[in-house]
Amino acid sequence: MISHRVLAALIGGWASITWGGRIGLLTGDETLVAKARIGVSLLVAVMAVVGLLTRASWRKPAVSVYAIVTSAIWMTSAVSVVGDPASSLAFKGVHLLLAAISIALAAVAWKVVVRRSESEPERPSEAPSPTGR
Repeated sequence: MISHRVLAALIGGWASITWGGRIGLLTGDETLVAKARIGVSLLVAVMAVVGLLTRASWRKPAVSVYAIVTSAIWMTSAVSVVGDPASSLAFKGVHLLLAAISIALAAVAWKVVVRRSESEPERPSEAPSPTGR
């Protein structure tokens, strides 16, 4: 299974690729919805990365929010792009590929952090680990 550090690097790198070039648009003529989508996407990615790297108690909620928000943003974006008759086929293809990769990464994050923690039994903090330490 993928480690939390590798997952954090993947999320951070992918957020940089998909949204990093669009940060300048936050101050431009973009609509409020587009600005919110960019800002929220970056914020939830940063929260997930920090949660994954710091062993924070809010790791599971941060990754859950990241997975849900990322999937919702990209699903609505995909529907919007596909339904836009003014968008070229190449534009639609690129955005559908970005959506597919983003949603797949969100699903991996969910599986690694949320599903794994639900399947692991909780041990009291005083109980010895399986190795006896």
